[in-house]
Amino acid sequence: MIYFHIGAPKTGTNAIQRFARANQARLAELGLVYPELGRGQRHKHDTLKTEFHATIGLGGENFGALRALAEAHPDKKILISEEAFYNLEQQHVQRLAGGMLGRGPVTILVWFRDYAGHAVSTYGQEVK
Repeated sequence: MIYFHIGAPKTGTNAIQRFARANQARLAELGLVYPELGRGQRHKHDTLKTEFHATIGLGGENFGALRALAEAHPDKKILISEEAFYNLEQQHVQRLAGGMLGRGPVTILVWFRDYAGHAVSTYGQEVK
């Protein structure tokens, strides 16, 4: 099973990603894989975002590796996290999930924040 986390801006997505990266080994022991593929040297899967925009039908190297990982470990839960997918239209998110899918299910997790809290956080970041 693949869990695809799309965090709206200012919802703690980077904190979740940094936690997953820092605790990769322990999470793996618990059956949750936060794969290196598509992450480059970062804590999030931004290479997947770039590949999604550059390829037709999600035929790129990282998506192929993700599908192979899911098929090789059907008993594992795989977490993919990239907030840049938040701005995609519904049909693109469906295409993205379909490209990740391979032969197993995909659960899309989207985090939202109340508007007042979002506005205060955004303002605070902008004035830094």
